[in-house]
Amino acid sequence: MKKQKKMKAVKKWHLAYCLAFVAVCAVPSVMMLIPSKAKADSSAEKRVLAKMPSLQNEDGSLNEDFGDEFTAYVSDHFGFRQELADIDSRMKSKLFQTSSEKDVIIGKDGWLYYTPTQDDYVNNPTISEHGIQNIVYNLKMLQDYTQSKGAKFLTAIVPNKNTVYPEYMPDYVRPAQQNGNLENLSNAIQGTDISFLNLADVLIPAKGENPTPIYYQTDTHWNNTGALIGYRAMMGKIKTLYSNYENSNYVTEPAHEGDLWKMLYPTSEELENENIYDMEFSFEYQGLYRSADDILITTLNTSQESTDSLLMFRDSFGAGIIPYFSEQFRLAKYSRAVPYTFYDMESEEYHAVIVEIVERNISRLQESAPVHGAPYAENVPEISSDSMKITSASIEDFNGAYVHVFGAFDIPETPTGMEHYFVTMTDDSGKSVSYLAYHCYEKDKISEDSANCKDNGYSLYIPTPDLSSGQHYSLTLTIQGNDSCYGCAIGEFTT
Repeated sequence: MKKQKKMKAVKKWHLAYCLAFVAVCAVPSVMMLIPSKAKADSSAEKRVLAKMPSLQNEDGSLNEDFGDEFTAYVSDHFGFRQELADIDSRMKSKLFQTSSEKDVIIGKDGWLYYTPTQDDYVNNPTISEHGIQNIVYNLKMLQDYTQSKGAKFLTAIVPNKNTVYPEYMPDYVRPAQQNGNLENLSNAIQGTDISFLNLADVLIPAKGENPTPIYYQTDTHWNNTGALIGYRAMMGKIKTLYSNYENSNYVTEPAHEGDLWKMLYPTSEELENENIYDMEFSFEYQGLYRSADDILITTLNTSQESTDSLLMFRDSFGAGIIPYFSEQFRLAKYSRAVPYTFYDMESEEYHAVIVEIVERNISRLQESAPVHGAPYAENVPEISSDSMKITSASIEDFNGAYVHVFGAFDIPETPTGMEHYFVTMTDDSGKSVSYLAYHCYEKDKISEDSANCKDNGYSLYIPTPDLSSGQHYSLTLTIQGNDSCYGCAIGEFTT
């Protein structure tokens, strides 16, 4: 009898244990039903979480990918996901000095680095010599265009954090004894008249002159001090008279949440020190301004006696310099849109045009052509070889303002130097006009079949006023090589 009672008690404990286990396992699934939790997770990760898939496609057919999509949905939405990821990251970083987040490198003394900058840090030249020459050509072409509109031009490259602070990178990552993309581009531009600023030449010496870091320890970007140093260097290239804020005082206080820290520890709210400057700005944001991450930001400073205006194409590093520049120009426009679009320069005058881009994104300077009317070309050389192969050719309308012509080609030789790419447009009457094309491989628009020709891309925008309504046009591409001049038809269209 006692044995039977004991067995029943054991079974009850087993049942209770099983029920508790099931309940604990069910909690993450129940938490998926709370929308506010899913929204918080999405905000912490700075990405769009997977959506609940449908069993049917829009056309009513069965969604054959439902299983994979549902797995992705559950993976993104189960309860306490961020808390568990935070615990996992802390254990790995504290015990093994390794990162649980593929895009974050754990450095020394609490410094964090962005994984996509590692190729630059180890001096792995991911851009070929031909690609570097393409970028030089494109910058020269863009400078010629902006100067033809009466504006000064500057390309400013902001160095990655580990270029300025290599001493905190982990010892297992070691640079090779060769030049990387930034050094190769800087060397290639020497001897040209391109207005170019490698901000590593300014920021590396400056870090030893400042009592506090000029980049955030837990973020990919420069801090207020680094941005101020960068502003001074850029303004020195484009404007004679400007304020450098030399006597501005600052206080240091915890005020910045690092993006790398948030990626690694999504539920943590730890703040990093920031240098808060005692500055008064008189400019005002125009239109709807939400944050420094807006695609387009316009500022107006009516206290400026000068009528100078600025057009800046920038990335996330540009956020830190917007207040400084906006105070010095009566009108300033900042665009994060890609491709760089120059509609405004057709109707407005600008004192200066700045292209600001971080070191890790240099390759983008040969991946999309700036949007403006392609310059006319005269004396197009005669074609001497028909051995060029067109691997991709596209003709698209661009907002009704331009016809975008782009593609890729393959030729027996590798062009070097500043050779030109010409596109000739001929109507049915035989009348033709030729344009210069940017050396750009439109990465997001060309099929992967042409990936082996990524350094042999062409792209340009033909203004619609150059076209006659109802006219049929044929297009020919001419490549000026080292030993031969190649040519091939690339398409036709009717307006």
